[in-house]
Amino acid sequence: MSGITVLVGYRSGTVSLPGSGSASSVGSRVKNKPSNAISAVNDSDYALRVVLSRSAAIPPGRLFTIDFDSCQGAAALAVTDFGCTVEGCANVFGAVQGCTCTVGTP
Repeated sequence: MSGITVLVGYRSGTVSLPGSGSASSVGSRVKNKPSNAISAVNDSDYALRVVLSRSAAIPPGRLFTIDFDSCQGAAALAVTDFGCTVEGCANVFGAVQGCTCTVGTP
Protein backbone atom coordinates (compact mmCIF):
# COMPACT_ATOMS: atom_id res chain seq x y z
CA MET A 1 0.00 0.00 0.00
CA SER A 2 1.40 3.40 -0.95
CA GLY A 3 -1.53 5.64 -0.02
CA ILE A 4 -4.11 5.67 2.74
CA THR A 5 -6.83 7.95 4.10
CA VAL A 6 -7.66 7.45 7.78
CA LEU A 7 -10.38 9.15 9.83
CA VAL A 8 -9.63 9.25 13.57
CA GLY A 9 -12.70 10.19 15.60
CA TYR A 10 -12.30 11.66 19.08
CA ARG A 11 -14.48 12.90 21.94
CA SER A 12 -14.20 16.68 21.69
CA GLY A 13 -15.02 17.08 25.40
CA THR A 14 -12.05 14.91 26.32
CA VAL A 15 -9.31 15.95 23.88
CA SER A 16 -8.75 18.70 21.34
CA LEU A 17 -6.32 19.96 18.73
CA PRO A 18 -5.26 23.58 18.32
CA GLY A 19 -6.93 25.11 15.29
CA SER A 20 -9.19 23.33 12.84
CA GLY A 21 -9.39 22.40 9.19
CA SER A 22 -6.01 22.14 7.53
CA ALA A 23 -4.28 24.69 9.79
CA SER A 24 -0.55 24.16 10.25
CA SER A 25 -1.16 23.91 14.00
CA VAL A 26 -3.22 20.78 13.32
CA GLY A 27 -0.65 19.27 10.96
CA SER A 28 2.14 19.79 13.47
CA ARG A 29 0.33 17.48 15.91
CA VAL A 30 0.46 14.49 13.52
CA LYS A 31 3.85 12.90 14.16
CA ASN A 32 5.90 9.75 13.53
CA LYS A 33 4.66 9.41 9.96
CA PRO A 34 6.48 7.03 7.59
CA SER A 35 9.69 8.52 6.19
CA ASN A 36 9.33 10.31 2.86
CA ALA A 37 5.54 10.35 3.19
CA ILE A 38 3.52 13.28 1.94
CA SER A 39 0.65 14.08 4.29
CA ALA A 40 -2.47 16.20 4.40
CA VAL A 41 -4.68 16.65 7.46
CA ASN A 42 -8.11 18.11 8.12
CA ASP A 43 -9.61 18.51 11.59
CA SER A 44 -13.38 18.89 11.95
CA ASP A 45 -13.14 19.34 15.76
CA TYR A 46 -14.49 15.81 16.39
CA ALA A 47 -12.50 13.79 13.84
CA LEU A 48 -9.13 14.15 12.14
CA ARG A 49 -8.67 12.98 8.56
CA VAL A 50 -5.09 12.06 7.68
CA VAL A 51 -4.00 11.28 4.12
CA LEU A 52 -0.58 9.68 3.64
CA SER A 53 1.14 8.87 0.38
CA ARG A 54 4.61 7.86 -0.70
CA SER A 55 6.22 6.51 -3.83
CA ALA A 56 7.35 3.33 -2.07
CA ALA A 57 5.11 1.08 -0.01
CA ILE A 58 4.07 2.34 3.41
CA PRO A 59 5.59 -0.06 5.93
CA PRO A 60 3.19 -2.10 8.07
CA GLY A 61 2.67 -1.06 11.68
CA ARG A 62 1.99 2.32 13.23
CA LEU A 63 1.09 4.93 10.60
CA PHE A 64 1.36 8.01 12.80
CA THR A 65 0.73 9.44 16.24
CA ILE A 66 -1.44 12.41 17.19
CA ASP A 67 -0.46 14.76 19.99
CA PHE A 68 -3.86 15.75 21.43
CA ASP A 69 -4.43 18.28 24.22
CA SER A 70 -6.45 16.97 27.16
CA CYS A 71 -9.48 19.08 28.01
CA GLN A 72 -9.53 20.62 31.47
CA GLY A 73 -11.46 18.48 33.93
CA ALA A 74 -11.80 15.57 31.49
CA ALA A 75 -11.50 11.99 32.69
CA ALA A 76 -8.37 9.99 31.94
CA LEU A 77 -8.08 8.93 28.30
CA ALA A 78 -9.32 5.53 27.22
CA VAL A 79 -9.13 3.77 23.87
CA THR A 80 -12.93 4.02 23.74
CA ASP A 81 -12.59 7.83 23.43
CA PHE A 82 -11.27 7.30 19.89
CA GLY A 83 -12.31 5.55 16.71
CA CYS A 84 -10.48 4.74 13.50
CA THR A 85 -11.80 4.16 9.99
CA VAL A 86 -9.83 3.60 6.80
CA GLU A 87 -11.68 5.59 4.16
CA GLY A 88 -9.49 4.26 1.38
CA CYS A 89 -6.11 2.76 0.59
CA ALA A 90 -4.26 2.04 -2.63
CA ASN A 91 -1.07 0.76 -4.16
CA VAL A 92 0.47 1.56 -7.54
CA PHE A 93 -2.11 -0.68 -9.24
CA GLY A 94 -5.20 0.94 -7.70
CA ALA A 95 -7.54 0.56 -4.75
CA VAL A 96 -6.79 -2.07 -2.11
CA GLN A 97 -9.64 -3.74 -0.23
CA GLY A 98 -9.61 -4.76 3.41
CA CYS A 99 -7.37 -2.08 4.92
CA THR A 100 -8.05 -1.58 8.63
CA CYS A 101 -6.78 0.54 11.50
CA THR A 102 -6.80 0.51 15.27
CA VAL A 103 -6.20 3.15 17.93
CA GLY A 104 -3.95 2.96 20.97
CA THR A 105 -3.35 5.38 23.82
CA PRO A 106 -0.12 6.04 25.68
